[in-house]
Amino acid sequence: DVDSDKIIIFGQSLGGAVASWLAAKNPTKVRAVILENTFTTIPALASKMFPLLGFMIGAKPRPLNCLIRSPWRSIDHVGNILAPVLFLSGGQDEMVPAHHMQELFEKRRSPRCKFEFFPQGRHMDMWLNEQSYWSKVHQFLSEIGVFDE
Repeated sequence: DVDSDKIIIFGQSLGGAVASWLAAKNPTKVRAVILENTFTTIPALASKMFPLLGFMIGAKPRPLNCLIRSPWRSIDHVGNILAPVLFLSGGQDEMVPAHHMQELFEKRRSPRCKFEFFPQGRHMDMWLNEQSYWSKVHQFLSEIGVFDE
């Protein structure tokens, strides 16, 4: 068995959707969750990526939403996470609009959660190009006592 005080789940983009689902399904087995540039749902993201289909697919009920077999509804899972959550959002993300991360944060908002916005952060290399990225991650982990052991 692995000590649940040592499990920190990190997910970026689709990995963030998986991370939020995993943490919600195992609420007592996770120390913390870090979500980076994660979408609210696949249909909501699809309407942004394919604007011409926006009237047929999207966050609200639309005719083609039924064709999406794995909607990865992070917005439905994030509210059920008991562990502290760090939300890392990039202002220049080419795939996931920043408002998706803001919506996820609002759904999970608590004193144990933190939202960090990186104005120049892009989808795949925010960790590389943002000066304060790692210090913000370290600060969050320090605040929840990960390094106290």
